[in-house]
Amino acid sequence: NASPGTEVGIINVQDRDSGYNGQVRCTIQQNVPFKLVASIKNYYSLVTTSHLDRELVSEYNITITATDEGSPPLSSSKTVQLSVADVNDNPPVFEEQSYSAYLSENNKPGSTLCSVTAGDPDWRQNGTVIYSLVPGEVSGAPVSSYLSVNGDTGMIHAVRSFDYEQFRSFKVHVMARDNGSPPLSSN
Repeated sequence: NASPGTEVGIINVQDRDSGYNGQVRCTIQQNVPFKLVASIKNYYSLVTTSHLDRELVSEYNITITATDEGSPPLSSSKTVQLSVADVNDNPPVFEEQSYSAYLSENNKPGSTLCSVTAGDPDWRQNGTVIYSLVPGEVSGAPVSSYLSVNGDTGMIHAVRSFDYEQFRSFKVHVMARDNGSPPLSSN
């Protein structure tokens, strides 16, 4: 999320020749979102020319060519590998808009009802999804007295046995939260 013009590196180029033969100019390949900005003698700043998004391109190989002003000009190239660091810029997104589950009455407590799944394209902790039930009530009792969700897998389990005459259907909300800072979520 660095804005265009952000300095991401400093390049120093040296040529042991004297006069024009020792004067060096640097160029960068055209197909990367970076440019070189001349600084003080033989130093260049590598700066961004557009926003970088790690989810689109996580790594760049940037070839820098240094050419002297001699006759004939001599040049040397070096490739710099730049890894784009992740920021927590994507909330988890559920694969489905809503989920439905059916359970036979007089089920055993602990029975699996269904599984919910959310994905987050961020990296490492920013993309780790944790599931939880959104606090609420069903017939005056906390939803957690009826159902539980495995925070790691999204598996939803019945906490107790259900009676069809008492409960025909009810809705609950599950939240998917990432482990980034600050955490992002959806439900």
